[in-house]
Amino acid sequence: MKCSMPRAEAWELTIHLTLEPFVKIVIRRRVALLLMILLYPASLLAQQSARIEIGSPTRVRANVPIELEVTLRNTGASPFYVVGYIGLALMQLDGDFRLMVQEANASNFEAMPGVSDDRLQLIGAEPIPDQFRADVYIASEGLVLLQPDHFIGRSLLSLNWYDLTLRPYGKYQLKVVYDGMIRSEEADLLRYPLLGGVIESNILDIKVLP
Repeated sequence: MKCSMPRAEAWELTIHLTLEPFVKIVIRRRVALLLMILLYPASLLAQQSARIEIGSPTRVRANVPIELEVTLRNTGASPFYVVGYIGLALMQLDGDFRLMVQEANASNFEAMPGVSDDRLQLIGAEPIPDQFRADVYIASEGLVLLQPDHFIGRSLLSLNWYDLTLRPYGKYQLKVVYDGMIRSEEADLLRYPLLGGVIESNILDIKVLP
């Protein structure tokens, strides 16, 4: 069951209250919006805030594995779920991390090739089970509840420059982008929301030597 909040400017709420004597009260837009805020769970209204930071040596050899540190921190006041596995080449259903590369001083970051998670093909194809269990879903999807000021991180040390980016040596800029725009219907049933939106990391200047 999805929750959606209609725009306050587009509707009016009329409540008929039977009292002693009968009273008809018309609650218009501003009061209705206040009631809606009071009745909605705080987790749905809380503004999410997160920051991604990446780090790497500024000079690397093209044929030597690159060490890339990636962390995502909850900088807001409310917890949220996020995919716990930071896989820069895996496109995941409930949020993924992508490596972006461009030549130095250019303005056209490009996403590196990725592999699609099988569940991305099943959006809307499978009904939500009648006995939905949040704990089972969280475990199966590898979600982590990130409390305020907590973070997840990963140190990537496996691929050399060419295998990672398919680019020759030279001067480049790197960043990591989190994309939480696609999510499953089950995610809407969790107690806390998934981290949504698009979040970009800092930009690294890196020189790749032959």
